[in-house]
Amino acid sequence: MVRQGLVRGNAPPKGHRRSEKATAGWSRSPVGQHRLFAAGFSALLSVTGGVPSPRFAASRPFPVGSGSKAGEVRPPATARGTPVTATQEVFESIAYCKNLAICRCGDRSHPCAKIVDSQHVPDEDFQLPEPWRGQIDKARVLFLGSNPSIGDDRHALHSSPQAQVWESQHLAFGGGSRAYIVDGIRAVKPDGSSDRVVRYWSSIRARARELIPAAVPGEDYAISEIVHCKSKSEEGVAEAAQTCYATHMSAVFSVAAAKVVIVLGKFAKERLLGAVAPPLVPSQLKLGGRIRTLLFLPHPNARGVKKALAAHYTYADLEAVRELIAEP
Repeated sequence: MVRQGLVRGNAPPKGHRRSEKATAGWSRSPVGQHRLFAAGFSALLSVTGGVPSPRFAASRPFPVGSGSKAGEVRPPATARGTPVTATQEVFESIAYCKNLAICRCGDRSHPCAKIVDSQHVPDEDFQLPEPWRGQIDKARVLFLGSNPSIGDDRHALHSSPQAQVWESQHLAFGGGSRAYIVDGIRAVKPDGSSDRVVRYWSSIRARARELIPAAVPGEDYAISEIVHCKSKSEEGVAEAAQTCYATHMSAVFSVAAAKVVIVLGKFAKERLLGAVAPPLVPSQLKLGGRIRTLLFLPHPNARGVKKALAAHYTYADLEAVRELIAEP
């Protein structure tokens, strides 16, 4: 039975606002179909899983493991010699994406070419695609945006050690050998000192704490995007969105523990809903084999619009989402 929203009878406090707002891919092998349930509409999505590129990954410590398919590069163990988890396998398949290799080798007709070419650097200085930030396999809330911006950090380059690429993103907010993001909002300089506040991360932390007041960045929430390659000002996202989503998103959701997905901005919304306007209540979508509750917000960097969940959803709906998150 499909739930139409999550209202459980809670009345809003005085002064609380209610909202007034109402495939072409490189790989075509479907690994999952997901049906959207929301008031008045449904959408069927097909997505595929990607594998790393042998050519672009040739300089990485990725031997072909036993049991791998011909041409498929799969690391049999991490740098520390421990078995690779499903989460790590998905991470590697995105960070060393096969489409990245195709574009870096000169295919200008590929949908991802524009975003890959936006980094005018040698291969060794290329900032790798970012699968996610935070412990996605534990986080109760997942924020889904358009694509990561190019920063000044040099933690996850094509020339970076494999273990560092993993740690700087999966354990970006804490739990690794060093700090990569301080307090969930500050970048870290090469010398290890904290740098400026990143507005995108700050807005996401604020939204997370609307639902989990003491939310710990990277543990209670993680961040991912529909396009994993980095660029400034979303350059190349429109062209790459369908291909990247189809190649990787099913795998991302398959390892995500989140009960709640907060969709940020038009590009992410369009991948999930197409041209349909976001529903006025929390909706449900089966992603990665699990029913997730979806909330839709403007992009954190959008100007002239309110970003808070409380500006777009009723108090009763948000209370129901909080209860859902708190359930074992």
